[in-house]
Amino acid sequence: MKEKKIWITIPNCTKIQKIRIKKGRVLEKDLDGHLWFEESEGLEAENFLRKLKFFLKHNYTHEGRAKWMTEEWINGGKTISRLMYDSTEKDGTKEPMMDYIISWTLRHAANDFKEETPILWKYCRAILGKLIGEDLKKDDTLSEIHVYKQEKKIDLWVEFKLNNKNHAILIENKYYGELREYQLEDYKQKFDDYYKKESSYNKHYCLISCIKRDDKKFDWYYGKAKDLEFKLFSLKELVDGIEEPSESDIFNEFWLEDW
Repeated sequence: MKEKKIWITIPNCTKIQKIRIKKGRVLEKDLDGHLWFEESEGLEAENFLRKLKFFLKHNYTHEGRAKWMTEEWINGGKTISRLMYDSTEKDGTKEPMMDYIISWTLRHAANDFKEETPILWKYCRAILGKLIGEDLKKDDTLSEIHVYKQEKKIDLWVEFKLNNKNHAILIENKYYGELREYQLEDYKQKFDDYYKKESSYNKHYCLISCIKRDDKKFDWYYGKAKDLEFKLFSLKELVDGIEEPSESDIFNEFWLEDW
């Protein structure tokens, strides 16, 4: 059967495992200067990428981001998530996309979605719970979830009721960038001023970044946010322990895949 070559170059790497995949099985592996794969015609790209991701997760721990290179540029020649990448050579800022999908995620934590998409509902509630520091139970009632994008230049302004108690969250999203001088101070002041006459609200301040927490840039860029009472999250920390896909491709691509 005719095979086509597929390979990955991972930056800043001295040892890269070489494997061959045929009909979805890893047949052999050794060490070389590139990570090579040979894909049979009968193996669909989706299945191949799924197995490739599994292999990298369990056999390769380098923190660098992989660059995909194939004869047919599978997935647009970028990474596994098709939602966040297409064939564009240079992608614009991803923070607006983060705003939209995190807003969508939080709104799907409402009780309205319990029957329609129960797995998605459970995952979205878990994410919202982490943002406010609470372990939400099945019997907890989430309602009246409203999310406003770029209200007073704040990325996401969230209001909801949890067991009939009012909550509000200020969320600042960062892809890999730094904070501007006095950025959070300004946002927090606007947020707090709004609720001076609304003392019934429990206020929360969150910063979400795609930088991993063990990257030295995480504390360097965002450490001062803790002094302003912000909870800091690396994006994937919000789905720690979640591996089973939900009913939604949007959720799975954004939260569970690499991009």
